Amino acid sequence: MTATLNHVELPNGVRIPYAEQGDRRGTPVVFLHGYPDSRHAFDTLLPFLPPSVRAIVPTQRGFGDASRPETGYSMDDFAADVAAFLDAIDISSAILVGHSMGSIIAQRVAVLYPDRVRGLLLVGTASTFQSNAVVNELADAISSMSDPIDPDFVREFQAGMFTRPAPPTYFETLIRENLKVPHRVWKAAIDGIMAFDNRNDLPRINAPTVIAWGDQDELCPQSEQEVLLAAIPDSRLVVYQGLGHAPNWDEPQAIVGNLIELIARIES
Repeated sequence: MTATLNHVELPNGVRIPYAEQGDRRGTPVVFLHGYPDSRHAFDTLLPFLPPSVRAIVPTQRGFGDASRPETGYSMDDFAADVAAFLDAIDISSAILVGHSMGSIIAQRVAVLYPDRVRGLLLVGTASTFQSNAVVNELADAISSMSDPIDPDFVREFQAGMFTRPAPPTYFETLIRENLKVPHRVWKAAIDGIMAFDNRNDLPRINAPTVIAWGDQDELCPQSEQEVLLAAIPDSRLVVYQGLGHAPNWDEPQAIVGNLIELIARIES
């Protein structure tokens, strides 16, 4: 299948580019990328999806070729964009697949707009990053930077997300997309991530949820997965041995398998 490219302008003026593939009458699944990626973060996963999945992959505000407003980079701002985006493409509710930052945005959509979420697949996720030493160190490093962002920093940052050799062309695409992002967005978005704390709201998530975690993930420890699993009423944990923060990059076919199982569970 070949994805088609389009864009919408939300009522708040934010322009959101997105890719779409699959049967328009199929199960709608919206894929939310991580920090500081774009829709291209799911390029290696999309080919494994069956035509029955209507896959929709937006680039979120500030990143890639989306609009870069001066403000609006809290996780709740991103969640509001997702709800508005669903309105703009005339979808009442969808399954959300989120990686890293995208996974915590998906959580907030499920809390704030529960009727819009059929199910959640959270990859490389956590309930909060407020006391996370690794993310604090990253935030400090970004605070000290300025434009243009150092390409060597971006390469080192993204290389750390893979536990298996990254396809060279795909890796270069990720780097190119990351380098489009100005420093102010890098900083505003990481500040939004650091402020995120969903612990008290997790029991409000009523959508069937799959938590996909690589046991070598240095950003999201096992303790966080246990918090999520205990607090989200209809949730289950899938552990990937030997993988890190991005099993969707290292094992995209396996993540698609998790998604297909979630769809079958929801539609049964």
